[in-house]
Amino acid sequence: MVKAIKEADKIVFAPGDLFTSVLPHLLVDGVREAICASKAKVCFVLNLMTKVGETDFFQASDYLERLQFYLGDHRRLDYVIVNGGKLEPEIVAFYKSVGQGLVKVDEQRCKKIAPRAKIVRAKLAKYLKKEHLLRHDSEELAAAILRL
Repeated sequence: MVKAIKEADKIVFAPGDLFTSVLPHLLVDGVREAICASKAKVCFVLNLMTKVGETDFFQASDYLERLQFYLGDHRRLDYVIVNGGKLEPEIVAFYKSVGQGLVKVDEQRCKKIAPRAKIVRAKLAKYLKKEHLLRHDSEELAAAILRL
């Protein structure tokens, strides 16, 4: 894994449960150091919604703060990819009814935490009506990453 990181053009922290799927990669021996030493662009794709019991009331800066802490270098993050599209009020209301909220982008605080990082907005949200699931649109997300 460390060799792949060192040879990468881009390193992407994908959306997911922050403390149980995103950050644990940085606890593996050599991974954090390889990322910090790599010349690759480092991208962090933020979740669309908070997660009950894990990221309640988190804003974008809270996610960045945790990533920076585990990464150990506040200058290493190059891009933060966030949803720039609007969501239908009924979708937001449904998620609110189950204790989740939109991840708000508090740009000023993000800039203080990750001064080099550019915030990239893209229409990422895709609502699967039948399943009542809000997900990242894989094609839109891939296109956003490839544009970096």
